[in-house]
Amino acid sequence: MKKSLQITSKIENLRKVEKLVDEISAEYNISSDLYGNILIAELEAANNAILHGNKLDEKKMVNIEVTKEEKRLKIRIDDEGNGFDYKNIPDPTAPENIENVNGRGIFLMEKLSAEFKKLNLPYLADSKISLFRINRDIRFSQDKSPYKTYFGIIIPRNINVKDIKKVASGVYIHFSIEECFIATGMHNPVPNLLKLLRKKIYYNWDEYYNIINHPDFRNYFPIEYEPENKLKKVQGYSPVHPAYEYIKKKSFTYYNDINNDIFYSKNLIDLIVKSAIASDEFSIFLNDTLLEI
Repeated sequence: MKKSLQITSKIENLRKVEKLVDEISAEYNISSDLYGNILIAELEAANNAILHGNKLDEKKMVNIEVTKEEKRLKIRIDDEGNGFDYKNIPDPTAPENIENVNGRGIFLMEKLSAEFKKLNLPYLADSKISLFRINRDIRFSQDKSPYKTYFGIIIPRNINVKDIKKVASGVYIHFSIEECFIATGMHNPVPNLLKLLRKKIYYNWDEYYNIINHPDFRNYFPIEYEPENKLKKVQGYSPVHPAYEYIKKKSFTYYNDINNDIFYSKNLIDLIVKSAIASDEFSIFLNDTLLEI
């Protein structure tokens, strides 16, 4: 099976792209979770082709081709722009580029990947994994704004599991006008993982307590995220155990608020690397549970 779509470089033509995804999903009975992932990925790629590839030149076309091969769906999007060399993106922290919003994510990933490799730190700074899409999933939302108002990066500590971006602990960087922070841990883990995390923390409480209270960890991650978001009780564990109040939590995440000026500074790379080092034992402890799933 092969489907194709050609559109001019106008933002409103993204509606045609969304319609194409709807047709594909209906024809192949794609689940709602996969539909959302495909829709967001294709809309973002088409938007980039229109905006950054063809520079909104309506004389230039964007071509979309969808190919079904057995159990694999391939989507290719081509524009008629000049392209760019992602390995030679101008330094966005240089004074002449401070106000240039493009290329920051890829530049940051390249620099972090090189730094982690130099220090032999097993963190995945990869633009395909680490950068969160800026397009919002607007299918079930009253707010139809097409873009998120923040920039997010996840740099997971490497572990051989499926969907590492969604589950593994590492370092998360969040940038917006309203708030900027660096975080680590597991945010709202799925029920089977949450069950394993509670068990491990309960039976290894001394080790866990020492990790989250280590001076380096507390220095870089002094704030616990939503400490009151927890169950009233957890079955199967003694309420007098020192870990009991802690395993009632629904997330195991710590963060530190930072000034947004650092996102325009050469100090950002150093801060992220030092944050990864400070949280390394914490991420190892949490990520080990992923191997039990």
